[in-house]
Amino acid sequence: TVPDLWALRYQAGALNPVTDYEEILAGFNPNSPTSFGASGLTDKEALLAGLNPAAVNTVSVQAADDAATEPSPADTGLFVITRVGKLTPVTVNFTVAGSAVEGSDYAAISRSVTFPFGMNTAAVTITPETDALIESPESVILTIAAGTDYAPPTPTTQPAAILIHDRTAPNGTGLTGRFWNEVSSGVNIISGSNPAKMFGNPVLTRIDAMVNFTWPNGTNGGSPSPGVVSGNYWSVRWAGEVLPEFSQIYTFYFKADDAARVWVNGKLLVNAWPRAGGATTEFSGTPDTIGTWPILLTATNAHGSGSEILTLKVIGTGNQITRDVWTNVPGTELSSIPLNTPPNQTGFITDLEAPQNDGDDFGARIRGSLTAPATGSYRFWITADHAAELWISNDNEEAGSFLRAVVNAPTAYRGWTDAGAGKSDFLWLEAGKSYYIEVRHKEATGADHVSVGWLKPGEGGVDPTAATAPTEVVPSFVLSPYVAGTAGGQGTLFYTNLTPQGGVITSASGNILLRLSEDESQAVITVNYSNLTTPYFGMHLHDPNIPGGGLSNVVCDFDEPADGSTASGRHLPQPPEGRDPPSCDGPLPRHAAQ
Repeated sequence: TVPDLWALRYQAGALNPVTDYEEILAGFNPNSPTSFGASGLTDKEALLAGLNPAAVNTVSVQAADDAATEPSPADTGLFVITRVGKLTPVTVNFTVAGSAVEGSDYAAISRSVTFPFGMNTAAVTITPETDALIESPESVILTIAAGTDYAPPTPTTQPAAILIHDRTAPNGTGLTGRFWNEVSSGVNIISGSNPAKMFGNPVLTRIDAMVNFTWPNGTNGGSPSPGVVSGNYWSVRWAGEVLPEFSQIYTFYFKADDAARVWVNGKLLVNAWPRAGGATTEFSGTPDTIGTWPILLTATNAHGSGSEILTLKVIGTGNQITRDVWTNVPGTELSSIPLNTPPNQTGFITDLEAPQNDGDDFGARIRGSLTAPATGSYRFWITADHAAELWISNDNEEAGSFLRAVVNAPTAYRGWTDAGAGKSDFLWLEAGKSYYIEVRHKEATGADHVSVGWLKPGEGGVDPTAATAPTEVVPSFVLSPYVAGTAGGQGTLFYTNLTPQGGVITSASGNILLRLSEDESQAVITVNYSNLTTPYFGMHLHDPNIPGGGLSNVVCDFDEPADGSTASGRHLPQPPEGRDPPSCDGPLPRHAAQ
C-alpha cells in the first residue's frame, strides 16, 4: 500500500498529477513534470515505478575521489554507492579490503549505507589517520556485498579503490643559487652561439627562497649581488629538491631574460638555450604530475639587465568524457531515449565528438565536465545526424544545466553552417572552473555522427558575434568524465529556477540550490545566474503563505557585494528600505523552509 503522503492526485487534463510536495520528498524537480529530462519518464511514471514492489534495486560503487593523504589536515577519499530501480528505503551492505589497516591507517567505517526514500546515492568517506611510518601508498577496496531488496552482486560486479598517500610536511628554505662571472670579451664572450660555461668555483653561493627576481641596470649596474660582475656577463644555476603536497599533475611556467633551461627530476622540461634574441620570451613545459613545484632553473645574461620569474599553475582533467549508449531504440525522437534506465554500453571518448557510423537505432548521452581554459565569452555549435541537444550548466551542478543548442534537422559531418545545426548564445566561463556539460544524440538508420565545437575568448576576429563556425571541436584536455553527485543521506536538496519578478521582461536566467541539513538547523543557498544587465546586489526569501506580497512576506534578506560574482553561502541580513528583516541566523518557519 502507498501512504497517503505519496498518494497521486489525478486531475483531468493535468500535465503533472504529482504535487510539488510529493516531488520534493521523492527527490524530483517540482518545477518540471519530467525531472529526468524531456526524454525520460514523467514524474508520475517515475514515482509509480519506484514504488512498485516488483521493481529491483541495482547497486554499484565507484571512487569519486580515489586519492587520500595522511593528516594534517587529512585529505579524504570518497566512495559513492548508487542504487537504480526503486525509491523506497534500502540498506546496502559492503565489504572492505586492501593493504591499508582500518583503525590505524584510516578511521573505522561501517559496513553498510542506508538510502532514505527517494535518495539514490550515498557517500562513504575514507579519512586517513596519522602515523609516523614512511611507506608507499596503501589501498582501501570497497565491494558491494549481498543483502535484501537489491540485486545480489555478481562476479562482474566491480569494486572501487582509494589510495592513501603519506604526507611529509615541507621544511625547505629555498633553492641554492650559484653565480659565475662569464667571459665578457674576446672570442669566448657569451652570446647566442656561445652559451655560458659555468666553469670553476662560483663567485657567489646563497639560498634563495623564491626564484623571482628583476635586476634593473640602475641597481648595482644590473648585478644580482656584490661580487658578481655588473652588467651583462654572468650566469646562475639554482638547484635543490621539491616536495609536492599531493600526487597529481603539475605545470611549470617561467619568464627569463636572456636564456634558460628548466630540469625537474632529471628531465629537461624547457630548453631555451642559447637565447633566441634580446627580447624577454615566455617558455613553458609540461611535467607528468599536477601540483606546485619549486624548480631547478638555469639562466644566463648575455647583455642588458637580467630578470627571472617562476610561476606555476597546473589543472588536471580526465582527458576524456563519458558516453552512454542505449541500443535497439528506433526512431529519430530524442524523447525515445530511456535515460532513466541503465545504458547498454558505457565508455569514454576524447574530443567532444562521437565516433562516426556507430550503428543504427540507438540513443546516446555524452556527459561530464568542461574546464574553461580562459575567462571570457564562449559560443558552442552542435551538428548531428539525426537529432541532438546540447546542455550546459552555469556551474558543475547537473541540476543547474540549461538547454543551449538544438539540431533541428540532420546535418553533414561538422556541417556547422548547415540550416539544421545548433548554435548557443555567448556564455561567460571562468578560467579553471568546471561546468557540467551533456549532449543527447538520437540516431535512426544510415550515417550517424555528433560533434560539438566552440569559439573561445579572443577568437572570431574583430566581431566574434559574426563568426559562422567554431575554431575547433572541443578538445579532450578540457574534458572530464561524469561523476554522480553525492548526497549521502545527510540532508535534503531543494531546487528551483529563477523567474522575473513583477512581470519584468529579461533575458537573464538562473537557478537556486538550497541544501537543508538533516536536522533542519542550517541551510546553504547557492545562486547561479547569467545575462544580468546590471550587477547582482541582493536577494530575498519570500513566504507565499504570508499575505500581502512584495516586501510584506519577506522572511529573510541576503545580500552580496555588487561585483557580479556568484552568490553562495549563508549571509547576514541587511535591512531593506529602512526596516529590520527577520534574522537569517535563526530557524526559518517550517512552511518557508519546505
